[in-house]
Amino acid sequence: MVVPLGQVNLDGVVAAQGLSGEDHVAVELRRHPQAEPRPEGHHWCRLPHREDRHDAHEVLTGHGRIVGSRAMTDVGGEVRLGSMLFTLVEPHRGHEVAYNRWYERDHFYAGCMVGPWLFAGRRFVATRPLKDLRFGADADRFGGAARGSYLAVYWILDGRHDDHVEWALRQVHWLHDHGRMFAERDHVHTLMYRHAFTAAAGADAVPAELALDHPFGGLTATLVRPAAGVTAEQLGAYVADTFRPELELGFTPVPLLPDAPVTQQGQDGLEDCLLNLSFTTANPASWWDEQRLAADRLRADGIGEMLWTAPFVPTIPGTDTYTDQLW
Repeated sequence: MVVPLGQVNLDGVVAAQGLSGEDHVAVELRRHPQAEPRPEGHHWCRLPHREDRHDAHEVLTGHGRIVGSRAMTDVGGEVRLGSMLFTLVEPHRGHEVAYNRWYERDHFYAGCMVGPWLFAGRRFVATRPLKDLRFGADADRFGGAARGSYLAVYWILDGRHDDHVEWALRQVHWLHDHGRMFAERDHVHTLMYRHAFTAAAGADAVPAELALDHPFGGLTATLVRPAAGVTAEQLGAYVADTFRPELELGFTPVPLLPDAPVTQQGQDGLEDCLLNLSFTTANPASWWDEQRLAADRLRADGIGEMLWTAPFVPTIPGTDTYTDQLW
């Protein structure tokens, strides 16, 4: 894997060779200017003169506006989770190893991690035994309860969602143009979400911003439809008080535009749901009976309904572990 990054020339020009990007299905959702021609294999960005840099909020490339100068370095003194990219994918059978290596050695970085304002990412996997644990009132919502073997989750800095999406759109086009994508896979559920609540047991819980870096043993993704009148904040308070999770984060979906070029099942009514991510030290399989009890309690208390809940464990970077356990 080679992902060469910016080489700074003495004349104040940065040639960022090979910068590339998750074909954010969710990134291709938003309006952006049409890319203009640029030198083959390069993204050129001329920095402002030193005396102008204190004013500059942006610099221009052949693609139009990008975040730059003061905006590129000033995070307002606070690192806070604002939104996420959730991308659940199914590799085609027979291409499991190739997909895993392409994603972790190239796309994880070139498609997401090198981009501005995206500050954390992690990959997870669902083996067949974990898929067999999935349930919910609408368990087949995304085309079948067993669909979706690999999950990647990324955090985007609060207040910088649109800035990151601008960059990601350009990156995915560059990747397509240069043969850096992987055709033998299907997007099961790929969407941007905004952080709505954090529920954790105690003041010493792992902060939301560190959740993807902390060595948790498992992640459970749960699509919840709150009952009428129940807000995201109320759901978060209920989860915290009733279940006292190690760390559970709630997210609201960023709607797809009507003309978004995507073909994914499960979009209907999604705007009325929250996607909760529960991080646990233990493998979710070891406590899954508690998840079923939680679903019953959620419904009985008139708070909402679990539509789809799915356990995952982290991948082991640099290995093909789990690629032979998906089906």
